Amino acid sequence: MRCQRGLQAGWCAFRIDPIIAHRYVLAVKTIRYTTEALRNLKRHGNMATRVRRAIEEYAADPAAHANNVTQLVGSSARRMRVGGYRVILVETDAEFSTARVGPRGGVYE
Repeated sequence: MRCQRGLQAGWCAFRIDPIIAHRYVLAVKTIRYTTEALRNLKRHGNMATRVRRAIEEYAADPAAHANNVTQLVGSSARRMRVGGYRVILVETDAEFSTARVGPRGGVYE
């Protein structure tokens, strides 16, 4: 396939059928943070961007972090593992609510 003139080398303009493209659009859930979770993220500032990126990736594609997310026993919440930190998530049909963020040992208390 040859690219049209005027386009950057390696980039071609493709026409995609809107009906086909609609099937591949994923619904991303809304992410909500509790005040406690925001306070904890601010406290651990160097890990905050990494934790937020992991939560956003999981909201966009749950299969991406399937190995790092498990259901908590006796609760509807889920635990996400991000390095040495844990994130407690409550998932509904339309959103993720981030309840707690913290180091491995103290987040469950």
